[in-house]
Amino acid sequence: MAQYTVRTGDTLYIIARRYNTTVERILELNPSITNPNIISVGQVIVVPDGGVTTPAPSPTGRQNTRVVNGLLYRLSTDRLNYRQGEDITLTFVKCNITNRTITLNYDTSQRYDFAAYRDGREVWRWSRDRVFSQVRGRVTLGPGECRTYRVVWNQLNNQGRQVAADDFEIRAFNVARGFADQAIEQSIRILPRAVPTPTPTPAPQPCPSTNILVNNSFEDWPPNESPTGWQINNVARTNLQYLGRFAAEMGRRPGSQATLSQTVSASARRIYQLEFYARENAGTVSRYQLRAEVFFYNRAGQLVGRADPIISEAAIPNNSYQLYRLTTGITPGTTARAEVRFTFIPAQNNDSRVKIDSVSFFCIR
Repeated sequence: MAQYTVRTGDTLYIIARRYNTTVERILELNPSITNPNIISVGQVIVVPDGGVTTPAPSPTGRQNTRVVNGLLYRLSTDRLNYRQGEDITLTFVKCNITNRTITLNYDTSQRYDFAAYRDGREVWRWSRDRVFSQVRGRVTLGPGECRTYRVVWNQLNNQGRQVAADDFEIRAFNVARGFADQAIEQSIRILPRAVPTPTPTPAPQPCPSTNILVNNSFEDWPPNESPTGWQINNVARTNLQYLGRFAAEMGRRPGSQATLSQTVSASARRIYQLEFYARENAGTVSRYQLRAEVFFYNRAGQLVGRADPIISEAAIPNNSYQLYRLTTGITPGTTARAEVRFTFIPAQNNDSRVKIDSVSFFCIR
């Protein structure tokens, strides 16, 4: 067994993966851990040393071999090339290829080590910051018997930072007495992180120049109902129209606020224009404001932009309809819907109304 000090970011699953074991095995070795989801930085736990007795494995992946004092070393990686940030699985196998028993003596509980070198300088070592019990141990390998050790390097250096993209030498060590200075090497290459291929921006569709609104002259207005396509509040149908048969009169109750609105599809990065005709149905007191607004929403229905001029009663004639025009700025990049809204806001003692007719809303660029 070995001792391991928990570091920032560790979980039992990560530690088990490093030591080629399972969370259940670590819990068996550490009965003081009652909740596998809670471990503390600095906590010392007991872990297996990663060694398992196994027949000599079939060669897989990238590998090098070397014979040291009757032991066949095999160091392999799952690939030769890696992108920055990818886990690198390292496997070290030592097999007795003699016809006699080989005894390996260890001064601590550590049985192996891995390190990575760049241009001959060490950048990472597996055993760094690990604690091993200071108890001598012995491993006996019979003829043909092997031990396999596997670790995962996450490409962080000894300072905890991502290593640069470059060529590296991976070295594996048997730390038994008389063997510690004779490593086996395997080359790998770490490539820069893959740069996502940008999605081609589709060519903008032609800007439709036709009126987007439905029933823009309020001709489809069944008695005692709302005009088709519009939402109304305190709005009445009137025969005093600009064109056709009907218009919308805002302020059926002249002392109360009135709204007239319609929501339609809209596109991002466009400029829209709102046109409408309005006239006043004057009473004895004309004190109100008329707001002609355009609200832009994304696909989730969230407000992302607006254009909202205010028209006072002095700007609206009493005896004839007048054309008003509003041009929006460029719509936000997430625009999916637009709402055209008229709001009639009376002041105290107002008894005048406003008529709206022939509303157009269209894309101009």
